[in-house]
Amino acid sequence: MKLLVLQFAGDTIVDFDWLNSVEDRIVDVLTDGDEVDGHDMGNGEMNIFILSGNPTQTFTRIMKKLPDIQSRGELRAAYRDVNGDSYSILWPRSATKFKVT
Repeated sequence: MKLLVLQFAGDTIVDFDWLNSVEDRIVDVLTDGDEVDGHDMGNGEMNIFILSGNPTQTFTRIMKKLPDIQSRGELRAAYRDVNGDSYSILWPRSATKFKVT
């Protein structure tokens, strides 16, 4: 199992409301075996955590079904083993570092 992280810029109450609405929409597009594992917010970033057996496929599905989520700040996406520390970056493709603070 992998942990997929979708990361956005933001730290206001309006941003938090938006994050909750996106999380609800993501729940609706996930398939069997994938599940939202929560979210957090702080230090100018917002994260949605998704457990997935195939994070690349899950990310692609989310982006196809919810393309508008890219318009809210800088979207970053990466995944790691649930018990791991090292992230594999999915988006943006040019990124070389990913960190959850």
